[in-house]
Amino acid sequence: MPKIDPNDERLTAYALDELSGAERAEFETLLREDPAARATLEDIRRTMAALGEALAHEPLPSRGVALPVPRPHWLRRLFAEQWTIWVPLGVSACFALFFWSVYLPAYNQRLDSEHRSAERARQERIATVTQFPLLAANEPAATAAPAPAPAAHPAPPAPSPGFNAGALNTIQPNYFLTALQNPLSTFALQVETTAYTDVRRFLEAGERPPTGLVRIEELVNAFHYRYPRPAGPEPFAVSAELRPAPWATDHKLVRIALQGREPAGAAPATESPTEGVPAPAPVAPPVRHPNPVAQADARQFLADQAGATLPPIARDVKVQVEFNPSKVLAYRLIGYENRLLKGDDFERPTDGGSIGAGHAVTALYEIIPAGPKTTLSPADELKYQHPTATTAAATNEWLTVKLRYRTPGGDKAQAAIVPLHAGRYDDVKAADPDFQFAAAVAGFGMLLQDNPFKGGMSWDMVEKLAVSGVGADEDGYRKEFVNLVKKARALEPAVVPAPAPTAP
Repeated sequence: MPKIDPNDERLTAYALDELSGAERAEFETLLREDPAARATLEDIRRTMAALGEALAHEPLPSRGVALPVPRPHWLRRLFAEQWTIWVPLGVSACFALFFWSVYLPAYNQRLDSEHRSAERARQERIATVTQFPLLAANEPAATAAPAPAPAAHPAPPAPSPGFNAGALNTIQPNYFLTALQNPLSTFALQVETTAYTDVRRFLEAGERPPTGLVRIEELVNAFHYRYPRPAGPEPFAVSAELRPAPWATDHKLVRIALQGREPAGAAPATESPTEGVPAPAPVAPPVRHPNPVAQADARQFLADQAGATLPPIARDVKVQVEFNPSKVLAYRLIGYENRLLKGDDFERPTDGGSIGAGHAVTALYEIIPAGPKTTLSPADELKYQHPTATTAAATNEWLTVKLRYRTPGGDKAQAAIVPLHAGRYDDVKAADPDFQFAAAVAGFGMLLQDNPFKGGMSWDMVEKLAVSGVGADEDGYRKEFVNLVKKARALEPAVVPAPAPTAP
């Protein structure tokens, strides 16, 4: 049994004569007793002899002197070692310098140029409108000191829910647009009626409502109208009527009316919106001096709640009116400032309004007829945009009303098209009471807004139109409106005539 491991390091050390005297004597004693270890030692010696013989034939290396190499400066070493950091930082710095010194000033200059161009176009459009006959008579009246304050009134109650105090003075009326350059007018047919409640509260409290609170489309649609009802399975009937505009006889007023189909078992058409609504139970003891504003608000709330429970018959309702430039020089939509859509949105699945069963919606347009007496100024005449007459333009159609909607249970959009033909609409007094009353409410809103397109509208004209349009008025809303007109007129400052010049 061997006593020395063949891999023992002492074998190599013994062959190289690297062991001390005591270690060497001890190791030789072990070698005498281990033949295998002696054989391994001989192999190591033969290997060493072969290596020595091989190395003896190699040339000796030349002897040189190693000189110390000077170390570079620490900044140079830092740049050489960290070049992967400095190069990206340098590129980023160059890009930032280019962005702030070249690109950003050019971008801001382009934005300023576009803003100035848009503002110049808007001012030119306003200047064009001011040359229409409507605005020629719209001059600010000379006013003196306000009339003596009336008797003390209670402060106006809190506005209705959803009232946005920050938007009181932000309403911007729609301007006239030329039918040749802008033949399409598109808006979502979704109307609320809270503006009428808020306006009534201010007037009943003896204060003029803020301008931005007066939304004409909400005032007009706060009343019930007797429009033609659908005769077939269609969800609603669409009608259009044209009359002279009361505030500008050279202009026309177009009323677009939409009447929803009544639900099964509904009351007859002559019933008012609040009839059939259960009245609130009397409270004991009764109030000795009831608040008429609170009673009117409660009645309006009950009517709105009753209408809100009716099932919808159409959703995503949008209106697009196409004007015939051979009949219409320019037009403007009265109200609906926050419901305007782009022309392309009419065909797209853009959210529109919802129409409930039995609901009626009204939209008004003021148009300037095309003719030799109603032309744009020479500065606005275009060289390359002469209209090309078509077969449809040669007809007596003033405009075409297009509706797009979806039924509550379907996803496919449906359409309705109603053209408005020219007829004998020469007198606004010959219009039905609903038309006269809607015109009165629109004029009422324009006066409260101090609208630049109110033309010759006055409080006397509004009251006269409203009285002519009262009709049956089973619910008393229209008579209440006439009283509001009187209250609004009383809030106007008195106009004192200028004193006659004295003789020298």
